[in-house]
Amino acid sequence: MIQARDISKKFLIPHEKRVTLREHVLGFLLGRTMGFEPLHALRGISFEVHKGEFFSIIGKNGSGKSTLLKILASIYAPDSGGVMLNGTVSPFLELGIGFTPDLTARDNVFLSATVLGLRRREIEALYDDIISFAELERFQDQALKNFSSGMKVRLAFSVAFMADADILLIDEVLAVGDASFQQKCYDVFRRLKREGKTIIFVSHSMGDVKEFSDRVMLLHEGRVVSVGEPEKVIHDYQLLTAHEDEKRLIPKERLPQRAVAEQQKGFTPPSDEKRWGNGWARVTRMVLSDAAGKEKHVYATGEPLRMRIYIKRENPLLETAKVCVAIHRADGVNVLETCSDPVSWRASREQDSERSIELEFPRLELLGATYYCDVALMPEGGNEPYDFIKGCCSIRIYQDNTTLYRDFKGISYMPHVWNVRER
Repeated sequence: MIQARDISKKFLIPHEKRVTLREHVLGFLLGRTMGFEPLHALRGISFEVHKGEFFSIIGKNGSGKSTLLKILASIYAPDSGGVMLNGTVSPFLELGIGFTPDLTARDNVFLSATVLGLRRREIEALYDDIISFAELERFQDQALKNFSSGMKVRLAFSVAFMADADILLIDEVLAVGDASFQQKCYDVFRRLKREGKTIIFVSHSMGDVKEFSDRVMLLHEGRVVSVGEPEKVIHDYQLLTAHEDEKRLIPKERLPQRAVAEQQKGFTPPSDEKRWGNGWARVTRMVLSDAAGKEKHVYATGEPLRMRIYIKRENPLLETAKVCVAIHRADGVNVLETCSDPVSWRASREQDSERSIELEFPRLELLGATYYCDVALMPEGGNEPYDFIKGCCSIRIYQDNTTLYRDFKGISYMPHVWNVRER
């Protein structure tokens, strides 16, 4: 149904904004040339999609997914290469195309459906189904400008999916409405698959991609990374995003040792409001690493994790302190709280003597999510902290599709065995 061969597309990003004639004339008289920076959105993309196939395209923002769909929809022309489409195409790239706020819902249905290529007789036959699917029977004669954003989205989705075409190009339109309406959208997807429609689907929801796709293509920086079975390509995507997150996290999260060791590795607390204590001792830095000691912030479920926490005494009368670590999700769900045995300064005569203590997880069996760590220095028998840092670091966990953890949901993997017994 679709054959794409060596598609490339480049855009020029201007370094100076010139809109009016005056701005262009002034730029010419002053001898300022208009500077442009090339952006290669697509680089030699080739693929095929067969009849009745549900073909998903995934990748990070800016990887060229939407540009590719617009080329398939003939909105953009490629700079090189070509596309052959064997059938009619219905692009769902932006919901609400053709909507006018001052018109009623009824008028907007006819207007938008006409833009999508339906004839008036076809629209009249489908009108009741469109309004019913959008659950807007009571509001069909109300001006669209008085609709909530959710009502507008429901109406736009209902109109879009009533258009009959051989090939559907869908760009992130399942992220609409409430949970109940999203389920209705999923039902439409299943029906379209049963009817043998050819669907090109762009999404950041790996759950949707895995459930519906026959094949998946991964794009990165305008190039094809892999094409194939959903689980394999989603795994490639997880590894790619984990690598990118690792590069992003390492240089940004630092905990300086006041003015003395600004360049030392560690994690920066988000703000002064999230750090408190009486100051008798303090955490100077904290480093996450793998089993070999290499600094790391993104882990697959089941990998080992080491936390090395450096602490320093400020009050020479202080002899011991416990190091405590708490791990929690962004929604506040607590995963673990643990404290070390007391760390002693009794043998040290130096006031600023630094100690380090290591917390090791041989197998980090947290399931996919981003988790945050609190760290504290506590007295042996008291509740007032010497130093407490809230959310001093983050740990990103992904579930590797090649391991036993791939099908589990929740917070943590718990080893278990299923046994089937005869009565």
